[in-house]
This record gives sequence, structure tokens and C-alpha cells, in this order.
Amino acid sequence: MTPRTTSSLAALALGASLAACNTAPTAPTVSIEPAEAYTADELVAVYSGATDDNGDTLEYRFTWYKDGERQAELVNVDAIASAYTKKNEVWKVDVTAFDGKDQGAVGSAEVTILNTPPVATVEIAPAEPTTEDRVRTVTTKRDADLDATTIRYAWILNGSPQSFEGDTLPDTRTNKGDVWEVQVIPSDGDVEGEPATLQFTIANTPPEVVSASINKSAPNKFDTLVCVGDGFTDIDDDPEGYNVEWLVNGEPYSTDLELDLADLNRGDRIRCRLTAFDGEDTGNTVQSDPVTLQNTPPALTSVVIGPEDPLVTDTVSATLEGGVDPDGDTVSFIYEWKVNSIASGTARTLPSSRFKKDDRIQLTVYPTDGEDVGDGVESNIIVASNNAPSVDDVSISPTSPYTDSIITAEAFTSDPDGDSVSVVYEWYVNGTRLSVSDAELDGDTWFDKGDEIYFIVAPSDGTSSGDKVTSATVTAINSA
Repeated sequence: MTPRTTSSLAALALGASLAACNTAPTAPTVSIEPAEAYTADELVAVYSGATDDNGDTLEYRFTWYKDGERQAELVNVDAIASAYTKKNEVWKVDVTAFDGKDQGAVGSAEVTILNTPPVATVEIAPAEPTTEDRVRTVTTKRDADLDATTIRYAWILNGSPQSFEGDTLPDTRTNKGDVWEVQVIPSDGDVEGEPATLQFTIANTPPEVVSASINKSAPNKFDTLVCVGDGFTDIDDDPEGYNVEWLVNGEPYSTDLELDLADLNRGDRIRCRLTAFDGEDTGNTVQSDPVTLQNTPPALTSVVIGPEDPLVTDTVSATLEGGVDPDGDTVSFIYEWKVNSIASGTARTLPSSRFKKDDRIQLTVYPTDGEDVGDGVESNIIVASNNAPSVDDVSISPTSPYTDSIITAEAFTSDPDGDSVSVVYEWYVNGTRLSVSDAELDGDTWFDKGDEIYFIVAPSDGTSSGDKVTSATVTAINSA
């Protein structure tokens, strides 16, 4: 052992004296943040206020306790990770200041780890439900304290809470346009977490149709085709409706609801496609069987017969308008004459031999292209007029009458209608009409020698009067 010298002893004495004079630091003010700590929080020791009378630089030391038990692995750290903490644990930290020589008084703080409410999230399947769907909730839950978590469901329809509490909404409870809200409320047995809320609207369900057909099986150009749907169903009770597409010879042609055939050609094959439509969404599409555009009969516009008041001596003829064929075929005509509704001829004209006075005459004309006969067109109705009788010949006798002779007039008449004919005689002497209308004229009364005598006769059938005829003139001679 080396003996100490006088100088070394002096140094030791001086050190001891200095040590005896050091003042330990004061206790710091300590808190733990957060003040309300949960399992997921990091605990941080917050300290300040330690002082040292000697002005030494201070170093802080930390000791952590869990439920009163010192945590040896958590030495001289001012924060501990959330992995070390659990619900209901009481954590304490002691903080002291060290000035290099002495450790100061202890400042402490503690905090109790609070229960963390559970958390839930919710989705629905299907994501866009319709009235056909059961709406199933897909829920996830998490509890930071690893507590057993239960879920409570609350349903709200159009803003009104419902008594229904299940995790699946039956399709029997939904209608198109309903606005539903589901609230998923988690609980760990102690507290309930914030509700996870999801709002959704019940979507429209597209309609369906079973089949399509065309209203005409053998159409021609005069027809209008309609695509007819069969078996339309809509679970939302929306009105029946369709989108239509027409195909001609396999190519898209029109999307009109009805198809006008005027511009198509004989032999074209026509189909229609129907897509069910409820005014909001389209459903399935169906296609009809094809139909073939047939020959189109020609058409006639009008038929007029005349003359308007025919006599039995007239021939009745027809004037036609129209007579066109949509397919461009040559048009001919079939004539059907009727007299008093009885078939009376098939020629273009009706001869006078086929009718008589007061008969009602009408013609029906059918256009034909040699393959099909078009619709018949009826003419106006005309009524045969009465034919006036005629005087075919007259005679006056004697041709050289005496002043005392009786002159006799005779008229030979005929009537085209076969009516009975009466005549009226007008006697003239020297150009002056007499008041006599009989067939005989007495010379003793009405004429003298040298007078010129003649008559005019007028025929009548009781309805019409014929033309007047004048007889020859005779001259009265002297009586013996």
C-alpha cells in the first residue's frame, strides 16, 4: 500500500468539504398525458419545475409502476408504448432530478387506463338492393381492450324508426324508393361505441317480358305493324312499357313503336325486338318470329256513275279515280252492277236494256293486280228517270173536207217505259186556236169554205209530256 502524502490528504479533505456543501435538486412537477388514457394511447411523462440551488445541470430519472408494481424493463424512459397497457390498470411514474451528485425529491403522477368503447363498421350486400333482395348487413367490430363485443341493430325507414332489429332486412319490408338507414351499435358490456351508420335507397327492379309477336302474320303495305309483348311483369308494379327495334332482312330499320310498311318491298322479312321498360330501367329483350311482306292489292279511290238521271235510252258508264298498285303491278278492274240490289252486269257500262224507270242503279268496282283483289269501292246511286212519250205519226181526214164535214184527227204514240199515253188535240183554223180538244172537228160549227185547218197533238204518260207534233193542213171546199 502506498502511503498518502500530505498533499493528497489535503485534497481529500477539500473534496469532502465540497460534497458536504452540495444541495440535492427539488422535486419536479409531474403529469401523465393523456390525462384520460386508453389502451391505444402512448403514456408520456410530462415534468417541469425541478430546481438546483447549486446551479447544476439536471438529469431526470423515471420509474414506472403498474398497479403498484415497479416495471423493471421501463427504466429511465419518459414514455411507454400502448402495448404495455390494458383497461383498468393504474400506471404511476416517479420522476427525480439528478445533479450529478445527488438525486432530488420524487415527483409522481398516475393515471388509470380507461375502457375504450368498441368500434364497428357496416356495409350491405347487395350494395344496391332492389325490392327482390334481402339486405344483409356485413359488420366488422373491433375493441382495443379485446373485450367480447356484441352488436345491436337499429333500422330507420324514411326517417321513422322501425321496431325491426335483425341484422338482415327481409325483401317483404322494402319498396322501390324507400330510404333505409341501418345503425350498427357495438357494445363491450360496459359501454356502447359510436353507431356505424349506412343509408341506402331501395333501387328500381327492371321489368321482364316473356315473348314478342307481330300483330299481322301476313302483312301488306296497307298494314301498320305493332310489336306486341306478352308476359310483362314488374315487381314494383310500374306500368307496362317497351323499347322497340324493327329489323328488316336482319338489319336494324326503325325504333318507332309502330312500323309503316309503305316504303318496304314485297318479300321483305320483318322482325321486332322488345326490351321491357318501366320508365326508369330496361329489362330483358325478346325477339319475335319473322313475318314476310306479302303482295299488296291495288287500291281504288272513287267510282262515279252517270248520267245522274239516266233515261232508259241511256247507257250508264263509270268514271274511276285511283287504281294504283303499291307494288307497281298492272291494275285491272272487276265491275259489279246492281239494279235494285240485284246483280245486273259485269261490263264497264250498263246498257239501257238492263233498267227501267225508277230503278236504283249502283256499281261496285274491285281493283286487281292479277294476284290479289283490292277492296271494292261503291259508286253513287242513281235513279232511272221517266222517259217522255212520243207521237210517232199523225193523220187528218178527210184531206178535202166540205164545210159540213167532220174532220177526224188521229195520233200514233209510243212510250219507252211502256206507260199508257194520252193525247190532247189543239185545233187551228186559219192559224187561230179553237177551244176544241176532241179528236173531231165539226165543219158546220168551226170552219167555212176556203178555211185552212190543222191540229197539234201533245202526248203524255201522266208523268212527262212528249214533244208536240203538227198535222198536215187541209182546206175546206164548197159543199154541194
